[in-house]
Amino acid sequence: MRGQSEQICPVTTLYSINTLPKEYSPTGRIVVPVQGEALWEIQPENGKRVPDEKLPICGGDLNHCTFSPDNQWILINGINEVFVVRPDGSDARVIFDKTKPPYKYQVPNLSWSGGNTLEYQAYGPIPDDPDRRYGYLYFRDILGVFPDPALWTPDKMIIRLLPGQLLSRQPGGPLTLAQLNFSTGVNNGYQYYLYNTETKDVSYFARLADYPEQQLTAFWHPLGDRLFYHYPVPTGVKPVWYQYQPATGQHRFLGDLIQGMWSPDGRYTVYSTNQRTQHIGVWDSQTGLNRTYCIPELTGRVYNGQFKWSPDSRYLALQAYLAKDEKVQGVGQHTLVLDITTGAVVDLMTSAGDIVIWMKEPGPMGKEAKA
Repeated sequence: MRGQSEQICPVTTLYSINTLPKEYSPTGRIVVPVQGEALWEIQPENGKRVPDEKLPICGGDLNHCTFSPDNQWILINGINEVFVVRPDGSDARVIFDKTKPPYKYQVPNLSWSGGNTLEYQAYGPIPDDPDRRYGYLYFRDILGVFPDPALWTPDKMIIRLLPGQLLSRQPGGPLTLAQLNFSTGVNNGYQYYLYNTETKDVSYFARLADYPEQQLTAFWHPLGDRLFYHYPVPTGVKPVWYQYQPATGQHRFLGDLIQGMWSPDGRYTVYSTNQRTQHIGVWDSQTGLNRTYCIPELTGRVYNGQFKWSPDSRYLALQAYLAKDEKVQGVGQHTLVLDITTGAVVDLMTSAGDIVIWMKEPGPMGKEAKA
């Protein structure tokens, strides 16, 4: 199905909680602000809502929140601590105590590296270096795993007796994509390798000798299980994408690669089409099929609202202002649920603030983490 597209628009009106479509069975909780400072849990299967003061509120004392790629954790930079917590408020773990040295003076800039791994860089002395050099060091913290992986520095990445140039590191994994320069006798060429930071094994990946001013374009999937790449193309020519899977060692032709927000299972990307009829696009990275969906009662408008995936990657929570409410005060935006299997769209509620997350059922995540 690579390169194929399909338009889905089964009905012209929105479904309601009182008239649900067949096969509609979402699970989990949609978290939104409704009124006051507390967040509310919305049950997507029936529209019931309850406030929950245990849910982490990003803002105020919690001035910076970053969700993991699979939405199973929140990294929070608080006033006194940098910590992680489940979206339901359970299983909190302190990473850095900002009230004690050395983090009292400078806190490392943490970021997610895969689903359950945090990473940061620091400049310092390279361990076991005979010349006592300084360089950039990479640190990782795998949640629930002790001890942490050994720190790593690109300065020690040697490929074919030459220092490799780091291009990108595998999220949550040991691989790096590295580059070596060589001369073709006419111009510069490039060789690309996958270097294992744990075993120091090297595997050949690609070679470019005919594009002196251009290099390979490559980036990792947020969960780290795939590397997407394409070779240089002339200006104005659409690139042809491939993907490499480290687990199998296989390269696979993709053709198009449509950027968007990845689903929690890593299979789909969702994006706005900027069209006034088929508003939402979902690209399937396994089959290559690109599906577009209409939002009933939004005809004539472009969708520029939010996308929040359900935990099982089947549903999308959306928010939009509808034309029928323009002369009605106090309605606000509608929170909608799109089933990407059938194309049905349910009008879940109105007057909610921007969606924070669509999380799993409260409770099991924390229990699983401690099991």
